[in-house]
Amino acid sequence: MRLTGKGEIINAWFKSKTADKVLSPVREQIIGLIGSGCSLLDVGCGTGDLLFRAKDKIRFGLGVDLDPKMIDFTNERNKSITPKNLEFVHEDINSCENLSSYEIDIATSTLCLHEMKETDAIKTLQSLAKISPKVLVADYSKPKSFWAKVSIELDEMISGHYGRFKEYRNNGYLPGLASRAGLVVSEVNETPIDGILIWELRREIHA
Repeated sequence: MRLTGKGEIINAWFKSKTADKVLSPVREQIIGLIGSGCSLLDVGCGTGDLLFRAKDKIRFGLGVDLDPKMIDFTNERNKSITPKNLEFVHEDINSCENLSSYEIDIATSTLCLHEMKETDAIKTLQSLAKISPKVLVADYSKPKSFWAKVSIELDEMISGHYGRFKEYRNNGYLPGLASRAGLVVSEVNETPIDGILIWELRREIHA
């Protein structure tokens, strides 16, 4: 196990008890949108919560994250999980050629793209669409209520990437990114959380 300090372990554990709990209904909704027996790629997997929840429904799950602390946390937890159908790797999806060797039916990402530079977010969407014929992205959308708007804005300020969130918001949220990535939105699903939607994306088909 590569975790080198108690602080790193606590950070991963804290996320598993806070953010994962808040996003629980969104992740359960994503699982409801995937077919039984499919192979699932989760980019920005964090603590692996989505894949651990989906393990009994899917054939195989691959979690990818840029944070080695999170991957260490997931791999440690994965040792005691059955069935043994999950794998977690510390990789950049945009530069990892090894991912092309996996047969992926569905690719997912939850609350990651709004944190990226626009060019990186576009490249990530293109990579997801290249790897998988079906892409499901859960991320921020325009909230309906004032309090949801305030909550999201404060959370992004505290998280330290408010500038990138503003760019994401001002450029049309996820549909804006998808359009610039050459993808189309084939379905939009509301979630129980005001200000978060799940978009299904696919590559544009040119005549």
